[in-house]
Amino acid sequence: MLHADRHKDKYRAEKGSVPVLAIKVKDENVIVTRDEVHGYVYDPTFGFYLDCWQKTKLWGLPNGRGWANEATDIIDAITILEYESKMVEEEEIKKSQDKIDK
Repeated sequence: MLHADRHKDKYRAEKGSVPVLAIKVKDENVIVTRDEVHGYVYDPTFGFYLDCWQKTKLWGLPNGRGWANEATDIIDAITILEYESKMVEEEEIKKSQDKIDK
């Protein structure tokens, strides 16, 4: 969602209403559109989950007993952030490859 201060809602403004995330939080369905991403990035809850994801990348899951023993919100957040990270990596690889091909 946030990479080198480039937000998808800024460089793809014409797609602002496109959903980028659909998850269930407790009993509520949450759909986040591109133009809402920026607001979520600075939310303290997002900061908490980003911290969990970063620590998980370095040290493993929080309680160390496997994904099935973690809270579902932690697993959902880690999964979402990992998918976003992979999409950013893919974009950067494609951009680098395009430069090489020119």
